[in-house]
Amino acid sequence: MAKEKTPIQELVAGIEKQFGHGSARTMDSLPPHNIREWVSTSSAVLNKTIGSAGFPVGKLTNITGKPQAGKTTLISHAMAEVQKEGGIAVLIDTEWSYDPERATAIGIDPESLVMISPDDKEVGLSVEDVFVRIDSLLKASIEQDTKMLIAWDSIGGTPSGSEEAVEMTESGGMGAHARTISKGLRKITPLLGKSRAALLVVSQIKSKIGGYGTPETYLAKDPLDFHSSLIVRVSQCGKIELGKDKEIVGIVSRFKVNKSKFSFPFKMCEIDNMFLNGFDDSGALLTAAVEAGSVIRNGAWYVCGETKFQRGKWKEMLEQDEELKKSIVESL
Repeated sequence: MAKEKTPIQELVAGIEKQFGHGSARTMDSLPPHNIREWVSTSSAVLNKTIGSAGFPVGKLTNITGKPQAGKTTLISHAMAEVQKEGGIAVLIDTEWSYDPERATAIGIDPESLVMISPDDKEVGLSVEDVFVRIDSLLKASIEQDTKMLIAWDSIGGTPSGSEEAVEMTESGGMGAHARTISKGLRKITPLLGKSRAALLVVSQIKSKIGGYGTPETYLAKDPLDFHSSLIVRVSQCGKIELGKDKEIVGIVSRFKVNKSKFSFPFKMCEIDNMFLNGFDDSGALLTAAVEAGSVIRNGAWYVCGETKFQRGKWKEMLEQDEELKKSIVESL
């Protein structure tokens, strides 16, 4: 004898019959946080700070910060990671400033990186054009069932159609740029949720002119904050010097989670960002291991299992012993 349906099952079945399969379901059929996959940041410490295995697939991530903080380095590492997993990395470069040599040093396969840029000096790439291309990419991800990472660098460097249509001395209308972005985000968000793509949008922090409250903002802040499942603020908090001449070979990038829909926000971490090849999180990993208790600190010395060492030997130990690094990462 067939088991009778509960009122909830009958309700779901009725909605699906009228509007199609998948139009209604119970929450227990969803994966944790409603996120099926992740794209790693390449840093175990940053992944832990975000509270997951990296950037969420099917969601929008806003990476914001001032210039020379490490925003492009972060998306470059994510693109390299998605390529390692057999996925597709797409870079929408509206600033004409991406460095192929550094990207290769970070680990990106240049032959597999799809780049979308303005055609030439006469034909630009407007916000509307970018959203049309993102829409096509998301549909391709759904049709081909392909994992994809789409990085837009940057939203602040992309003019709107109304800006391109007027003279330099004329105004395109107050808030026109932000309204265009808001409309585009509303259209692609449902499609993004159905796809296997992670969308990373880079935005630059700028100073307000007058007004009250915080003196900092960024383009289309309200719609970006609303639609983003994750907001990571990147800032520069130090410089890395080498040798007696104190040559600056990198910076220290600080990452703060300002918003997260799947973990606790307001966590922070600091990672060495080398000019040559990007992130070196060995120092941050040691600090996190001490906090987790897997490494014990005693003055200038550290103890990991039966091994006693000083901080300068830590990076070499991780490079020589993959099992050690794996166990440390798992302890976090």
